[in-house]
Amino acid sequence: MPQFFLYAVGGTARHRHLRKLLVDACMPPLASLSFSLQNSDETFRIPCTIEQLECIRETAKQPHEPKAPEMCDKDTVLLIGSITPASFDCLVLGKQVDVWLQGPGFNYGEI
Repeated sequence: MPQFFLYAVGGTARHRHLRKLLVDACMPPLASLSFSLQNSDETFRIPCTIEQLECIRETAKQPHEPKAPEMCDKDTVLLIGSITPASFDCLVLGKQVDVWLQGPGFNYGEI
């Protein structure tokens, strides 16, 4: 059965993890389908205040290892942020998946 995955890919590893936790807190049924990928760390001009939200404060303190799912044909991916090809291509090459890009500000391979 095709699945829909949400990825937080831009920013520092900490920011990606916090955005994943925010998706999980706002929509618990999506928690198993949201991921923060390995990617190069980059800084943003806007400070990240997600960890101040009461709904994720405790969860944000737990250790986290970025992981990616095994993608299958007919899956759909929503990418949020900038990503390096090395972090993403290995997940989708050779597979028939739909990829949706969040923009403006989405950059593939331009970190």
